Amino acid sequence: RHPPPPPPGHFLTQFLNPHNYKDTTTCVHTLGGKTNFCEYEQFSSYDPYESEDLNETNYPYPLLEGLEDEGGNTEFSLAPREILTTEKFAMWGWLDLPESEMVKGRYNSGEDVQSYAGASWLPFISEIRPKEEALLNYTGYYIGNALLGGKGYSSTQEDHASMHKISLLSIYGGGVVPMMDYIKSYTEIVDPFGCRSLLTCRELRKRKIKSYFSACLTLTIDMQGAVLDDQQNRHVLNAILKPDAKEILPPEKRTKIILVDVQDRKAVPESVLKSEDAIFLQADIKNYPGGEKKMGRYGYAYKLLSTYANQAKVVITSRIHVGLPAAAM
Repeated sequence: RHPPPPPPGHFLTQFLNPHNYKDTTTCVHTLGGKTNFCEYEQFSSYDPYESEDLNETNYPYPLLEGLEDEGGNTEFSLAPREILTTEKFAMWGWLDLPESEMVKGRYNSGEDVQSYAGASWLPFISEIRPKEEALLNYTGYYIGNALLGGKGYSSTQEDHASMHKISLLSIYGGGVVPMMDYIKSYTEIVDPFGCRSLLTCRELRKRKIKSYFSACLTLTIDMQGAVLDDQQNRHVLNAILKPDAKEILPPEKRTKIILVDVQDRKAVPESVLKSEDAIFLQADIKNYPGGEKKMGRYGYAYKLLSTYANQAKVVITSRIHVGLPAAAM
């Protein structure tokens, strides 16, 4: 299985980097595109990995121009152009936490891992929405894979008009019951409801709601080569992502034993626990710089996932939101 190609901006921000070429008149174009780009300055500020707030983006939209050939076909396209330039694509996430919450010492990154799984199926992210209000007064695209408690997704009758842009799948929790009116309309108009657990499916089938067992969307995560550079030699980067990237390790050289929140260490051989290749990680975010902010928490989850993808020979864990994405990769 090959990962999808990165957006064209990933190529051009490298190729147009002034440090890559002494000849500043070098011109490039996107795959299938007719427009030549010869001035790197217009792209120099774009870095998809250093955004502080995804509510605003400086994505270089000119890269998406001129992709159609004379027959109207697109050799390279993330989505139809009218969708890319006019629609919103949202992921869900918790709001920034007060300092007092982080002082308590733990915040489970599993929610952020789930959010990443949904985001990876969208062409880009233009907005981060609070989980239980994700559908409220929203008209864009959204994948609702989440643990739903309490009242489920809040919505009004007006929100039903946009439900064809919503994907309700890989959802678990008692929150599905209070939002049953929305779910009934959704399953009649759009698609059956995708349950993360058989328990949720049974609850819906009791109410004659169309549903199926979708399992967990983290089973689709693929982050090969996607590693943030934290200035430590054991971290690797895919060379296409940044000009100063390092080559990723081939599978036979990925020797690390990643242990994440192992509840019963007696079940793990002593030789493994004491191995120089053993790396002990925590799914809970504790004393992580910027961890009280949503972007800091996404960064922590991103590093966990990329470590599994690019360094692990084996992952040992008691956490389901570690085990499932690790199995996927």
